[in-house]
Amino acid sequence: MNVYMDLDDTLIQTQQLFERYKRACASFILIEDKSDSLTIGEVMSVFNEREEHNIDRYGYQNKRFITSWKETYQHFYKTGKNSDAIGRLAERVFYDESPLMKEAQYVLDTLKKLGYPMTIITCGVEDVQNRRIDQAGIRGYFNAIHVVPYKDKVMLESIITDKEQSVMVGNSMRSDINPALEMGIPAIHVKAPSWFHDEAERSPGDDYYHVELLHVPIIINHLDDQFNLKRS
Repeated sequence: MNVYMDLDDTLIQTQQLFERYKRACASFILIEDKSDSLTIGEVMSVFNEREEHNIDRYGYQNKRFITSWKETYQHFYKTGKNSDAIGRLAERVFYDESPLMKEAQYVLDTLKKLGYPMTIITCGVEDVQNRRIDQAGIRGYFNAIHVVPYKDKVMLESIITDKEQSVMVGNSMRSDINPALEMGIPAIHVKAPSWFHDEAERSPGDDYYHVELLHVPIIINHLDDQFNLKRS
C-alpha cells in the first residue's frame, strides 16, 4: 500500500508556530495603542477577517499571512508607519523551525520498517516546505515530495495514480480527507490542531478513520490486509 501524507500539523507542528507569531503581531499592535483601549480580541477578530478574505487571493502563499497582518495594522492605524515592520515580524514564521509531532518519528520509523512507500503532499511555498522537511530531518523517509498550491480531488488525482492501493493521511478535512474520499481512497484523519480553513463537512466515504497519529500504522496495516484479501 502506498502512503500519501500531509506535512503541516500531521508530521510537524506548524499551527503552534503560527499561533505564537499571531500573538506577537497582536502584541505589536497593542503596544502602539496610545489610548490603551484596544483588546487582543479586537485585534484577532480583524486579523481573522483579513485571513478569510485573503485565502481566496493568495491561498497558501507566505504573502497571505504577511498581508493579513499588515492590513490588520492599517485597520487600526491608518496613518501608521509600521505596517512594513509588522510584515517583517509575521514573515519570520516561515523561517523558524517547526518541530516534529510527538509520535511522528515512531510512525515514520514503523511504516518504513514495514516497507510502505511514503510520499508527502503538502500545500505551501516550495522553499518553505522543503526547509521545514529538512529541519525536521525526515526527507529520507519519502520516495517523493510534492509541494502544491492547494489540494483538491483533481490535484490529488494528478499525483495519486494508483488509488486502488493508496491511502491519504492528514489533519485537514478540507485539504486531505475530503479530496481522498472523493477519489474513493481510504482517508486517515489525524487528530491535531488546525486553523479555520481546514474545517469542512466530511464528504461521503466508507474508508474514513479519525485517530491519533500514533495509531496510523495500525490502520494502514489493517487496510493493507483488506487489500491483500481482496486480491487473493
